[in-house]
Amino acid sequence: MTSFSYLLGCNHSLAFNGRALGQAVAFPAPSDQQPVANHIGRVAVYVRLRPAAWPLRWNNPGPPNPVDCALAEIRASTVVAPRTVITGPIALGTPVRKIGRTSGHTSSTIRIKKLSGFVDLGGGTYYFDDYVGVVSDPPFAHPGDSGALAVVKTSAPGDLTGIGLVTARTYCPSDPYKGYIVAICRLENVLDHLAAQIRVAPGQMTVKSL
Repeated sequence: MTSFSYLLGCNHSLAFNGRALGQAVAFPAPSDQQPVANHIGRVAVYVRLRPAAWPLRWNNPGPPNPVDCALAEIRASTVVAPRTVITGPIALGTPVRKIGRTSGHTSSTIRIKKLSGFVDLGGGTYYFDDYVGVVSDPPFAHPGDSGALAVVKTSAPGDLTGIGLVTARTYCPSDPYKGYIVAICRLENVLDHLAAQIRVAPGQMTVKSL
């Protein structure tokens, strides 16, 4: 049986909604202005983002986007790990943490169990639905952190369980969600959509935080 290793990230930052399909992925990225950029793989798969209806209206937002995700095939040995996913509703107050490209290690708590809204991704505006959200000040994520895996601790010492990908950020000036709201795309939805793209049965993909 042939197996493949992929880098998991957001469509808008990794695949540019398909415009970067087949392009090389480098680490560090060219925008990081590092002297050495190693090509670690190529963009292989993405779930298309569907633009919002125009003009923008809450009563007619257009097609919802339940995921923002893509895969880059990487030159690495097979990753063997349990499917690190929390399924079903995520409880309010769940502590989460992430390591982002821009902001590094940050932590917060889930404050919004079902988050929907319009997001301007530069190349277009999209309506996101069925995300979860954290609210904090200072922010849980900064520009450039898209695709970072949000994780929680489990009962096993040192074990982490992924809940989703950092996708977008906005600022709310008033209660009950005063602060920076960061949208997290549910990992279970991400894996189910990507499994269909690479012809893998649902539940057969595994995820490991590197």
